[in-house]
Amino acid sequence: MVSPGSSRRKILYDELLERHGAMVEGIVSQVSRRFPPGLFDSRDLVHEGVIALMLAADRFDPDRGVFDDYANVVIRGSVLRSIVKGQWGWSVDVDPDTIEAPLSDVRELLMELTIPQRYVVVRSFGLDGVKAMSDDEMAVQLEIRSSRVSTIRMEALALMRKISCGEVQDGR
Repeated sequence: MVSPGSSRRKILYDELLERHGAMVEGIVSQVSRRFPPGLFDSRDLVHEGVIALMLAADRFDPDRGVFDDYANVVIRGSVLRSIVKGQWGWSVDVDPDTIEAPLSDVRELLMELTIPQRYVVVRSFGLDGVKAMSDDEMAVQLEIRSSRVSTIRMEALALMRKISCGEVQDGR
């Protein structure tokens, strides 16, 4: 293990950022499109994403999957929690693997989802203290393809957005 203050660690982080910096920016871009323009500064979200990338690198276990998949979940969750914490004042734990805030609005929206949709959303973002999981990990649990997990998440988030905007009365 490389000590936290070592120059070797800085070199590793620089290489990590060089290799995966575009992923952070892509995730921030994707997440930003879900919110009204001007609600937050995307540079702050990129900064949050870089920190999450470093945390993902520290916590990644190569025996459990592919780094890009793991980092994607950690970065996306961290960016989303940063938006929630920064804009609506909810108290969110900065640990990218868990969320410990009373999110009654989100919980109400989750209840409108099907069981597989709820499972995927909760585990994708590590809600309610549930450990965040990669699409591959969820696919194994649900006995479906990883791409299907992604589709379920996208459909669930779109439905939650529509319900929260009053476009849909009942989620089912």
